[in-house]
Amino acid sequence: MPITIKTALKIFASLLGLLVIGVLVATVWLANVDPNQHKAWLQAQIHEATGLQVNLNGELDFSLYPWLMLAADDVQVANPPGFDGEVLASIEQFTLRARLLPLLGRNVEIDTLNLRGVNAHLITDAQGNRNWAMGSGEGNEAAADEAQDSGLPFNDLRVGGINIENINILLEDRAADSRLTISELSFSSDDLVYGQPINLDLAFAIAANNPPLDADVTLAGTVNYDLDNGRYDIEPLRLAAQLRGDHLPGGQAEVSLATALHFDFAADRFHTDSLLLQAPQTQLQASITVTDFQSSNPSIESQLAMSGEDVALLFRIAGIEPLASQLAALPERELSLQTTFSAQPGRGSLEVSTLELSLLGATVTGQLSAGNLDSGAPVLRGDLRASGPNLPSVMEVAGQLTGGRDTKLAEGGRLMQGLEDKRFELTAQFDADLQR
Repeated sequence: MPITIKTALKIFASLLGLLVIGVLVATVWLANVDPNQHKAWLQAQIHEATGLQVNLNGELDFSLYPWLMLAADDVQVANPPGFDGEVLASIEQFTLRARLLPLLGRNVEIDTLNLRGVNAHLITDAQGNRNWAMGSGEGNEAAADEAQDSGLPFNDLRVGGINIENINILLEDRAADSRLTISELSFSSDDLVYGQPINLDLAFAIAANNPPLDADVTLAGTVNYDLDNGRYDIEPLRLAAQLRGDHLPGGQAEVSLATALHFDFAADRFHTDSLLLQAPQTQLQASITVTDFQSSNPSIESQLAMSGEDVALLFRIAGIEPLASQLAALPERELSLQTTFSAQPGRGSLEVSTLELSLLGATVTGQLSAGNLDSGAPVLRGDLRASGPNLPSVMEVAGQLTGGRDTKLAEGGRLMQGLEDKRFELTAQFDADLQR
Protein backbone atom coordinates (compact mmCIF):
# COMPACT_ATOMS: atom_id res chain seq x y z
CA MET A 1 0.00 0.00 0.00
CA PRO A 2 1.61 3.30 -1.05
CA ILE A 3 2.29 5.91 1.59
CA THR A 4 0.26 9.07 1.05
CA ILE A 5 1.48 12.56 1.79
CA LYS A 6 -0.92 12.72 4.74
CA THR A 7 0.47 9.47 6.17
CA ALA A 8 4.06 10.68 5.65
CA LEU A 9 3.29 13.91 7.50
CA LYS A 10 1.82 11.94 10.38
CA ILE A 11 4.92 9.74 10.55
CA PHE A 12 7.18 12.83 10.42
CA ALA A 13 5.15 14.55 13.14
CA SER A 14 5.35 11.43 15.31
CA LEU A 15 9.14 11.18 14.84
CA LEU A 16 9.53 14.88 15.57
CA GLY A 17 7.47 14.46 18.72
CA LEU A 18 9.64 11.55 19.84
CA LEU A 19 12.77 13.63 19.14
CA VAL A 20 11.43 16.53 21.22
CA ILE A 21 10.52 14.15 24.05
CA GLY A 22 14.01 12.60 23.81
CA VAL A 23 15.68 16.03 23.99
CA LEU A 24 13.54 17.00 26.98
CA VAL A 25 14.33 13.72 28.76
CA ALA A 26 18.06 14.16 28.04
CA THR A 27 17.91 17.77 29.25
CA VAL A 28 16.17 16.79 32.47
CA TRP A 29 18.69 13.97 32.99
CA LEU A 30 21.68 16.20 32.36
CA ALA A 31 20.25 18.92 34.58
CA ASN A 32 19.91 16.46 37.46
CA VAL A 33 22.99 14.31 36.97
CA ASP A 34 25.58 14.50 39.75
CA PRO A 35 29.04 14.89 38.14
CA ASN A 36 30.65 13.69 41.37
CA GLN A 37 29.30 10.21 40.57
CA HIS A 38 31.18 10.19 37.23
CA LYS A 39 34.65 11.47 38.18
CA ALA A 40 36.44 8.35 36.93
CA TRP A 41 34.82 8.70 33.50
CA LEU A 42 35.63 12.44 33.32
CA GLN A 43 39.28 11.82 34.29
CA ALA A 44 39.56 9.13 31.61
CA GLN A 45 38.19 11.52 28.95
CA ILE A 46 40.67 14.23 29.93
CA HIS A 47 43.55 11.74 29.83
CA GLU A 48 42.48 10.51 26.38
CA ALA A 49 42.34 14.07 25.05
CA THR A 50 45.55 15.43 26.59
CA GLY A 51 47.68 12.52 27.82
CA LEU A 52 47.72 14.13 31.28
CA GLN A 53 46.49 12.42 34.44
CA VAL A 54 44.04 14.81 36.10
CA ASN A 55 42.62 14.04 39.55
CA LEU A 56 39.28 15.63 40.47
CA ASN A 57 39.66 15.50 44.25
CA GLY A 58 37.10 18.08 45.35
CA GLU A 59 33.47 18.81 44.69
CA LEU A 60 32.19 19.22 41.12
CA ASP A 61 29.14 21.31 40.32
CA PHE A 62 27.22 21.40 37.06
CA SER A 63 24.02 23.04 35.88
CA LEU A 64 22.50 23.26 32.41
CA TYR A 65 19.70 25.82 32.40
CA PRO A 66 19.30 28.78 32.30
CA TRP A 67 23.05 29.02 32.94
CA LEU A 68 25.58 26.43 31.83
CA MET A 69 27.75 26.33 34.93
CA LEU A 70 30.89 24.33 35.59
CA ALA A 71 32.70 24.49 38.93
CA ALA A 72 35.50 22.41 40.41
CA ASP A 73 37.48 22.45 43.65
CA ASP A 74 40.85 20.84 44.38
CA VAL A 75 41.96 19.73 40.91
CA GLN A 76 45.43 18.20 40.54
CA VAL A 77 47.51 17.33 37.46
CA ALA A 78 49.94 14.50 38.11
CA ASN A 79 53.57 14.59 37.00
CA PRO A 80 54.38 12.26 34.10
CA PRO A 81 56.73 9.32 34.78
CA GLY A 82 60.37 10.29 35.22
CA PHE A 83 59.80 13.51 37.17
CA ASP A 84 60.11 14.00 40.92
CA GLY A 85 57.01 14.64 43.00
CA GLU A 86 53.43 13.68 42.46
CA VAL A 87 51.89 16.98 41.37
CA LEU A 88 52.62 19.05 38.25
CA ALA A 89 49.89 21.57 39.00
CA SER A 90 46.95 22.12 41.31
CA ILE A 91 43.89 24.39 41.15
CA GLU A 92 42.12 25.44 44.31
CA GLN A 93 38.91 26.62 42.65
CA PHE A 94 37.53 27.13 39.12
CA THR A 95 34.12 28.46 38.04
CA LEU A 96 32.72 29.10 34.56
CA ARG A 97 29.15 30.26 34.00
CA ALA A 98 27.65 30.93 30.54
CA ARG A 99 24.15 31.30 29.09
CA LEU A 100 22.98 28.09 27.42
CA LEU A 101 20.53 29.24 24.73
CA PRO A 102 22.89 31.72 22.99
CA LEU A 103 25.43 28.86 22.64
CA LEU A 104 23.02 27.16 20.22
CA GLY A 105 23.57 30.10 17.87
CA ARG A 106 27.36 30.07 18.50
CA ASN A 107 27.06 33.21 20.63
CA VAL A 108 29.14 32.85 23.77
CA GLU A 109 27.93 34.90 26.75
CA ILE A 110 30.09 34.16 29.80
CA ASP A 111 28.83 35.69 33.01
CA THR A 112 31.68 34.60 35.29
CA LEU A 113 35.16 33.18 34.91
CA ASN A 114 36.95 32.66 38.23
CA LEU A 115 40.30 30.96 38.73
CA ARG A 116 41.93 30.90 42.16
CA GLY A 117 44.89 29.26 43.84
CA VAL A 118 46.91 27.77 40.97
CA ASN A 119 50.27 26.22 41.87
CA ALA A 120 52.41 24.78 39.08
CA HIS A 121 55.94 23.33 39.04
CA LEU A 122 57.17 23.29 35.43
CA ILE A 123 60.38 21.31 35.02
CA THR A 124 62.86 20.96 32.17
CA ASP A 125 65.20 18.11 33.02
CA ALA A 126 68.87 17.73 32.08
CA GLN A 127 67.90 16.00 28.82
CA GLY A 128 65.49 18.77 27.79
CA ASN A 129 62.30 16.85 28.62
CA ARG A 130 59.42 18.97 29.95
CA ASN A 131 56.85 17.72 32.41
CA TRP A 132 54.16 20.00 31.01
CA ALA A 133 54.40 18.70 27.42
CA MET A 134 51.08 17.26 26.30
CA GLY A 135 51.04 13.50 26.02
CA SER A 136 49.94 11.46 23.05
CA GLY A 137 46.22 11.61 23.73
CA GLU A 138 44.28 9.96 20.92
CA GLY A 139 42.17 13.05 20.31
CA ASN A 140 45.02 15.55 20.21
CA GLU A 141 45.98 15.54 16.54
CA ALA A 142 42.50 15.26 15.12
CA ALA A 143 41.18 17.96 17.42
CA ALA A 144 44.03 20.31 16.50
CA ASP A 145 43.47 19.77 12.76
CA GLU A 146 39.73 20.27 13.13
CA ALA A 147 40.20 23.47 15.15
CA GLN A 148 42.63 24.85 12.57
CA ASP A 149 40.26 24.22 9.65
CA SER A 150 36.97 25.21 11.28
CA GLY A 151 37.67 28.91 11.87
CA LEU A 152 36.25 30.71 14.89
CA PRO A 153 34.04 28.51 17.08
CA PHE A 154 31.68 31.42 17.84
CA ASN A 155 29.88 34.30 16.15
CA ASP A 156 29.97 36.58 19.18
CA LEU A 157 31.82 36.52 22.51
CA ARG A 158 30.95 38.45 25.65
CA VAL A 159 32.55 37.95 29.06
CA GLY A 160 30.95 39.62 32.04
CA GLY A 161 34.15 39.54 34.05
CA ILE A 162 37.35 37.62 34.69
CA ASN A 163 38.83 37.22 38.12
CA ILE A 164 42.17 35.41 38.48
CA GLU A 165 43.80 35.29 41.91
CA ASN A 166 46.93 33.87 43.50
CA ILE A 167 48.64 32.15 40.57
CA ASN A 168 52.05 30.69 41.50
CA ILE A 169 54.38 29.12 38.94
CA LEU A 170 57.86 27.68 39.49
CA LEU A 171 59.98 27.31 36.33
CA GLU A 172 62.95 25.00 36.89
CA ASP A 173 65.67 24.29 34.32
CA ARG A 174 67.81 21.54 35.78
CA ALA A 175 70.36 21.65 32.97
CA ALA A 176 71.12 25.33 33.70
CA ASP A 177 70.55 25.00 37.47
CA SER A 178 68.10 27.91 37.33
CA ARG A 179 64.81 28.49 39.12
CA LEU A 180 62.35 31.29 38.42
CA THR A 181 59.27 31.72 40.57
CA ILE A 182 56.25 33.79 39.51
CA SER A 183 53.97 34.29 42.49
CA GLU A 184 50.82 36.10 43.55
CA LEU A 185 49.81 36.80 39.95
CA SER A 186 46.39 38.42 39.82
CA PHE A 187 44.24 39.69 36.96
CA SER A 188 40.75 41.13 36.83
CA SER A 189 38.74 42.72 34.07
CA ASP A 190 35.49 44.52 33.42
CA ASP A 191 33.08 43.31 30.75
CA LEU A 192 34.82 41.86 27.69
CA VAL A 193 32.96 42.20 24.38
CA TYR A 194 34.15 40.50 21.20
CA GLY A 195 35.61 43.09 18.84
CA GLN A 196 36.23 45.62 21.60
CA PRO A 197 39.72 46.34 23.04
CA ILE A 198 40.88 44.40 26.10
CA ASN A 199 42.61 46.31 28.87
CA LEU A 200 45.36 44.34 30.64
CA ASP A 201 46.34 45.05 34.22
CA LEU A 202 48.59 42.44 35.82
CA ALA A 203 50.64 42.36 38.99
CA PHE A 204 52.95 39.62 40.22
CA ALA A 205 56.22 38.92 42.01
CA ILE A 206 59.31 37.18 40.59
CA ALA A 207 62.21 35.47 42.36
CA ALA A 208 65.28 33.97 40.69
CA ASN A 209 68.29 32.05 41.97
CA ASN A 210 70.84 32.87 39.26
CA PRO A 211 71.52 35.68 39.95
CA PRO A 212 69.68 35.77 43.29
CA LEU A 213 67.11 38.56 43.13
CA ASP A 214 63.40 39.18 43.46
CA ALA A 215 61.10 41.78 41.96
CA ASP A 216 57.61 43.21 42.07
CA VAL A 217 56.28 43.56 38.52
CA THR A 218 53.30 45.40 37.05
CA LEU A 219 52.16 45.13 33.44
CA ALA A 220 49.53 47.23 31.71
CA GLY A 221 48.41 47.38 28.11
CA THR A 222 45.57 47.42 25.61
CA VAL A 223 44.92 44.54 23.21
CA ASN A 224 43.17 45.16 19.88
CA TYR A 225 42.45 42.15 17.71
CA ASP A 226 40.96 41.01 14.43
CA LEU A 227 40.43 37.28 14.85
CA ASP A 228 39.05 36.81 11.33
CA ASN A 229 42.29 38.10 9.78
CA GLY A 230 44.69 36.91 12.50
CA ARG A 231 45.90 40.36 13.59
CA TYR A 232 46.69 41.34 17.18
CA ASP A 233 48.05 44.66 18.44
CA ILE A 234 49.18 45.30 22.01
CA GLU A 235 49.50 49.06 22.17
CA PRO A 236 50.55 50.50 24.48
CA LEU A 237 52.37 47.89 26.58
CA ARG A 238 54.14 49.04 29.73
CA LEU A 239 56.08 47.00 32.26
CA ALA A 240 57.68 48.20 35.48
CA ALA A 241 59.82 46.13 37.84
CA GLN A 242 61.29 46.93 41.23
CA LEU A 243 64.33 44.64 41.61
CA ARG A 244 65.81 43.67 44.98
CA GLY A 245 69.05 41.82 45.70
CA ASP A 246 72.18 42.03 47.80
CA HIS A 247 74.35 42.47 44.70
CA LEU A 248 72.41 45.56 43.52
CA PRO A 249 73.65 49.07 44.34
CA GLY A 250 71.72 50.13 47.42
CA GLY A 251 69.98 46.75 47.36
CA GLN A 252 67.46 47.71 44.68
CA ALA A 253 67.01 48.90 41.10
CA GLU A 254 64.14 49.98 38.84
CA VAL A 255 63.61 48.70 35.29
CA SER A 256 60.87 49.81 32.87
CA LEU A 257 59.78 48.81 29.38
CA ALA A 258 57.45 50.68 27.03
CA THR A 259 56.58 49.34 23.60
CA ALA A 260 53.88 48.31 21.13
CA LEU A 261 53.66 44.80 19.68
CA HIS A 262 52.00 43.94 16.37
CA PHE A 263 51.28 40.35 15.28
CA ASP A 264 49.94 39.42 11.86
CA PHE A 265 49.52 35.64 11.78
CA ALA A 266 48.06 35.62 8.28
CA ALA A 267 51.15 37.38 6.89
CA ASP A 268 53.42 35.53 9.38
CA ARG A 269 54.91 38.83 10.53
CA PHE A 270 55.69 40.49 13.86
CA HIS A 271 57.08 43.96 14.45
CA THR A 272 57.66 46.61 17.07
CA ASP A 273 58.99 50.01 16.14
CA SER A 274 58.96 51.75 19.49
CA LEU A 275 60.69 49.63 22.11
CA LEU A 276 62.20 51.60 24.99
CA LEU A 277 63.95 49.81 27.86
CA GLN A 278 65.29 51.83 30.79
CA ALA A 279 67.54 50.45 33.54
CA PRO A 280 69.80 52.26 36.03
CA GLN A 281 71.98 54.69 34.02
CA THR A 282 71.14 52.78 30.82
CA GLN A 283 68.68 53.16 27.95
CA LEU A 284 67.90 50.90 24.98
CA GLN A 285 65.78 51.83 21.95
CA ALA A 286 64.99 49.36 19.19
CA SER A 287 62.76 48.49 16.27
CA ILE A 288 62.36 44.82 15.39
CA THR A 289 60.64 43.06 12.49
CA VAL A 290 60.35 39.27 12.30
CA THR A 291 58.95 37.57 9.19
CA ASP A 292 58.06 33.87 8.99
CA PHE A 293 58.00 33.95 12.79
CA GLN A 294 55.82 30.83 12.95
CA SER A 295 58.36 28.80 10.97
CA SER A 296 61.60 27.13 11.99
CA ASN A 297 63.55 29.70 9.95
CA PRO A 298 62.40 33.23 10.87
CA SER A 299 64.07 36.33 9.45
CA ILE A 300 64.91 39.19 11.82
CA GLU A 301 65.65 42.82 11.00
CA SER A 302 66.47 45.36 13.68
CA GLN A 303 67.80 48.82 14.39
CA LEU A 304 69.20 49.26 17.88
CA ALA A 305 70.61 52.15 19.89
CA MET A 306 71.96 51.70 23.42
CA SER A 307 73.69 54.06 25.81
CA GLY A 308 74.91 53.61 29.35
CA GLU A 309 77.00 55.54 31.84
CA ASP A 310 78.47 52.52 33.66
CA VAL A 311 78.76 49.11 32.04
CA ALA A 312 80.08 47.70 35.32
CA LEU A 313 76.71 48.51 36.92
CA LEU A 314 74.86 46.43 34.29
CA PHE A 315 77.04 43.40 34.98
CA ARG A 316 76.57 43.90 38.72
CA ILE A 317 72.77 43.91 38.29
CA ALA A 318 73.07 40.70 36.25
CA GLY A 319 75.21 39.16 39.00
CA ILE A 320 78.22 38.58 36.73
CA GLU A 321 81.26 38.49 38.97
CA PRO A 322 84.20 38.98 39.20
CA LEU A 323 83.89 40.82 35.88
CA ALA A 324 81.63 43.54 37.34
CA SER A 325 84.18 44.35 40.05
CA GLN A 326 87.05 44.36 37.54
CA LEU A 327 85.20 46.81 35.28
CA ALA A 328 84.34 49.06 38.23
CA ALA A 329 88.06 49.70 38.70
CA LEU A 330 88.46 51.07 35.14
CA PRO A 331 88.42 54.87 34.63
CA GLU A 332 86.17 54.75 31.51
CA ARG A 333 83.03 52.64 31.79
CA GLU A 334 80.63 54.27 29.32
CA LEU A 335 78.77 52.26 26.68
CA SER A 336 77.30 53.44 23.39
CA LEU A 337 76.04 51.21 20.59
CA GLN A 338 74.24 51.87 17.31
CA THR A 339 73.70 49.04 14.87
CA THR A 340 71.50 47.81 12.05
CA PHE A 341 71.43 44.09 11.39
CA SER A 342 69.48 41.22 9.87
CA ALA A 343 69.66 37.57 10.82
CA GLN A 344 68.29 34.14 9.95
CA PRO A 345 69.09 31.98 13.00
CA GLY A 346 67.80 28.82 11.34
CA ARG A 347 70.39 29.22 8.59
CA GLY A 348 73.15 30.56 10.82
CA SER A 349 73.45 33.85 8.94
CA LEU A 350 74.02 37.40 10.20
CA GLU A 351 74.41 40.69 8.34
CA VAL A 352 75.56 43.76 10.32
CA SER A 353 75.33 46.68 7.90
CA THR A 354 76.09 49.36 10.51
CA LEU A 355 78.16 49.01 13.68
CA GLU A 356 79.24 51.91 15.87
CA LEU A 357 80.37 50.82 19.33
CA SER A 358 82.04 52.75 22.13
CA LEU A 359 82.92 50.57 25.12
CA LEU A 360 85.36 51.12 28.00
CA GLY A 361 87.11 53.90 26.09
CA ALA A 362 87.44 51.77 22.94
CA THR A 363 85.71 52.47 19.61
CA VAL A 364 84.68 49.88 17.01
CA THR A 365 83.11 50.66 13.62
CA GLY A 366 82.50 48.55 10.55
CA GLN A 367 80.32 46.04 8.73
CA LEU A 368 80.12 42.28 9.08
CA SER A 369 78.64 39.37 7.14
CA ALA A 370 78.62 35.89 8.64
CA GLY A 371 77.29 32.54 7.51
CA ASN A 372 77.23 28.96 8.80
CA LEU A 373 77.31 30.25 12.38
CA ASP A 374 75.48 27.15 13.54
CA SER A 375 78.31 24.95 12.33
CA GLY A 376 81.93 24.53 13.34
CA ALA A 377 83.13 26.21 10.14
CA PRO A 378 81.63 29.72 9.77
CA VAL A 379 82.21 32.10 6.87
CA LEU A 380 83.15 35.69 7.88
CA ARG A 381 83.46 38.77 5.67
CA GLY A 382 83.67 42.47 6.46
CA ASP A 383 85.82 45.33 7.60
CA LEU A 384 86.47 46.61 11.12
CA ARG A 385 88.28 49.56 12.61
CA ALA A 386 88.96 49.41 16.35
CA SER A 387 91.17 51.12 18.92
CA GLY A 388 91.22 51.55 22.67
CA PRO A 389 93.16 51.41 25.95
CA ASN A 390 92.14 47.94 27.21
CA LEU A 391 91.73 45.08 24.72
CA PRO A 392 91.36 42.25 27.31
CA SER A 393 88.42 43.93 29.04
CA VAL A 394 86.69 44.67 25.73
CA MET A 395 87.12 41.03 24.70
CA GLU A 396 85.77 39.74 28.01
CA VAL A 397 82.73 42.04 27.95
CA ALA A 398 82.02 41.19 24.30
CA GLY A 399 82.29 37.48 25.11
CA GLN A 400 79.86 37.81 28.02
CA LEU A 401 77.36 39.68 25.84
CA THR A 402 77.54 37.22 22.95
CA GLY A 403 77.50 33.90 24.79
CA GLY A 404 78.54 34.05 28.42
CA ARG A 405 81.61 33.52 30.52
CA ASP A 406 82.73 30.31 28.79
CA THR A 407 82.99 31.71 25.24
CA LYS A 408 86.41 31.68 23.56
CA LEU A 409 86.32 35.48 23.36
CA ALA A 410 85.70 35.92 27.08
CA GLU A 411 88.30 33.30 27.95
CA GLY A 412 90.87 35.01 25.73
CA GLY A 413 90.19 38.33 27.43
CA ARG A 414 90.81 36.81 30.85
CA LEU A 415 94.07 35.24 29.71
CA MET A 416 95.29 38.60 28.37
CA GLN A 417 94.54 40.57 31.56
CA GLY A 418 98.15 40.03 32.69
CA LEU A 419 99.57 42.02 29.74
CA GLU A 420 101.45 45.16 30.74
CA ASP A 421 100.38 47.15 27.67
CA LYS A 422 96.71 46.49 26.90
CA ARG A 423 96.27 49.18 24.27
CA PHE A 424 95.24 48.17 20.76
CA GLU A 425 94.57 49.57 17.28
CA LEU A 426 93.19 47.53 14.43
CA THR A 427 92.12 48.13 10.85
CA ALA A 428 91.16 45.00 8.96
CA GLN A 429 89.33 43.75 5.92
CA PHE A 430 88.67 40.04 6.03
CA ASP A 431 87.16 37.26 3.98
CA ALA A 432 87.56 34.03 5.90
CA ASP A 433 85.98 30.70 5.01
CA LEU A 434 86.82 28.42 7.93
CA GLN A 435 85.47 25.42 6.04
CA ARG A 436 88.65 25.36 3.98
